[in-house]
Amino acid sequence: MIRGETSRSYPSLVALHQFVNSEHHNQNDMNKILKECIKFGTKDEQEALVLLLKDSNTYLKAQASAPTFSQDVGLLIPLRTRQRPPDGIWPAANSLFKVLDSRKRCTCDPAHKYVVQLCLETHRAKLVNCDFDLYLGLGQVWQEARVQTTTISSSKLPAIIVDGPNPAAAGNGSRCRSKRERMVEKLCGDIIKITSKLPHYRLRYRLEKDSLWKLQSEESNFKIDKSKPPMSLAKIIAERSNMLNEKTKRILSVLLGYAVFHLHGTPWLQSPWSSSNVLFFRSPSGVPLRPYVETHLDDNPNRNPLERTPSDDDDFDPDDDLSPPYPCLVDLAVVLMELHKARSLESLADTYGVPMTEEMDSTARYIFVREVFKYCREDITDQTRMAINSCLDPNIGLNDDGEELDEYGLRGVIYQQIVRRLEDELEQGFSDLSVDRLDTLVQNMDLATGGQPIRLEQLRHSLDVTDYSSKPKRRLSNDNAGRRVRFLTSTDAEASEQPSLSTPRLSTSACGGGSTFLCEKELPSNSTSNHRQNGDLAGRIKQLLATPRERPNRPDTIRVLNIPDEILEHELRTELEKLFDSTCKVHSLARTTRDTHWRKYATVTFPGMANDKLKTLITTEEIRLRGSLNLQYDTHFLGITSLYDAGDEAMVE
Repeated sequence: MIRGETSRSYPSLVALHQFVNSEHHNQNDMNKILKECIKFGTKDEQEALVLLLKDSNTYLKAQASAPTFSQDVGLLIPLRTRQRPPDGIWPAANSLFKVLDSRKRCTCDPAHKYVVQLCLETHRAKLVNCDFDLYLGLGQVWQEARVQTTTISSSKLPAIIVDGPNPAAAGNGSRCRSKRERMVEKLCGDIIKITSKLPHYRLRYRLEKDSLWKLQSEESNFKIDKSKPPMSLAKIIAERSNMLNEKTKRILSVLLGYAVFHLHGTPWLQSPWSSSNVLFFRSPSGVPLRPYVETHLDDNPNRNPLERTPSDDDDFDPDDDLSPPYPCLVDLAVVLMELHKARSLESLADTYGVPMTEEMDSTARYIFVREVFKYCREDITDQTRMAINSCLDPNIGLNDDGEELDEYGLRGVIYQQIVRRLEDELEQGFSDLSVDRLDTLVQNMDLATGGQPIRLEQLRHSLDVTDYSSKPKRRLSNDNAGRRVRFLTSTDAEASEQPSLSTPRLSTSACGGGSTFLCEKELPSNSTSNHRQNGDLAGRIKQLLATPRERPNRPDTIRVLNIPDEILEHELRTELEKLFDSTCKVHSLARTTRDTHWRKYATVTFPGMANDKLKTLITTEEIRLRGSLNLQYDTHFLGITSLYDAGDEAMVE
């Protein structure tokens, strides 16, 4: 109820309130009284109020008609509270780039070209030590490195500190502060040395003011497959979209949001950047879900981001206000759209019929992106859609008075309107994932299997394949002499010249100090024929014993893992024949559990493919062979098996 001084200050509001609470009014009286109540200001302001009332009425009706559900208090999902992330990572990142850029020049002939891949992290757990993980690229060589800085614990903001006197002003010009630290003059020397002597170690540096100090290297806990180039997010979206599920999409969205939050305004992330600049290194056991942003250390003078400056009155064009205030945020919107739709921006524009040109400036591209987003926004989840909408908001960097925010104020808005919404989207969909621990969790997630834990035994299996033939074989229980019977496909002409002879079945037994070979088969009644055939058989056995045994290059068997539970045998066979471009036979298809989800595995033979070719194909094209089902292959079964031995030649070891 409105009383006292409030009634005297807002008489029209009081009249409207009384009118709403009254019971008997005809339509004419209602219209007349309402017009008097909203009679204020200009006509445009009155129309704005009417529209506001209409929207409020529509919203309240929708809320009243919405079905209600009784909820058990114990089933309600508790709201998570997260501490605000450190918003001072960017000064340390900016200093790191400047120091690395100053160390790129060398006297080598020809001079080296450097590429740096900076790991994208939330840095939430790094309130004491602000460390940057990166890869230094020198031609075709990639070397892992970690750069340490120190933060001030009281403010929890990174700061570059100085330990001791300025090294450049040291008395004797010494470049070594201690036995474990050395000032870095150029990067190429450290990279070349460690890649040749310690390939499985990573470089360690300390950043202090404008100096870079080399620390003792340490063993890497993230060994990449250096024989394979990194995969870009653009390539995954275009060619391997099956690797992206709802879980990995939301994780990557959070990490990309933090990339802009931490690196906006630094040379690490300059517009235009795209999904082609986001790379993933491959390891022998999978594709770790750790994105890196690629930056070139070159002599480009336009490395520093452009700052917004007031336009001169003489050169002012009203169309200048159409350009995006922060192009880096527009780039983030594009990558988020591509990621969640699993399609490139060009493909989306073609689908929705949005015209595009090859050469577009920042203004034209901004308008183009907003137009594409209008068509696909309804297909994107709520929080992500609002985050993208904030990226495209032309007023995101202005306060309530229309004044431009400073750097810290802008980052606060970026976090609240973009990053936090992406965090909420992730934790609402996957309650077991904590944003505060995300940097640690993603290190053991495999992007190629939809975020499942990386299975280290895959690496061990792949390393054991080459030594599989040399492993000790299981002996028969009655084989005291250590001899065995194995079956081998015959490739010589002698076997084909005896079509009338069935395959002999051999057994071995020890008598005294030697072995007796028994041939169990139906022989013709003619004793001469028996003698001749027995003689031929004895000669054949003697020849086999004298010939060194070689591993046969023959059709063989692998085990296929991580098969979805709903896939049937004929569907699996069709998928495998398409992936391997060869016919196959599925011998078994069984169910098992993996990570609380039902999965299947199968034993499969490829009759038209020798095991050497099969092994090479799986090793070199593992990612492609996973296909749309994210299949995995256990090559531990490569070797002679009994699944394809019918009619083969017998051989004694």
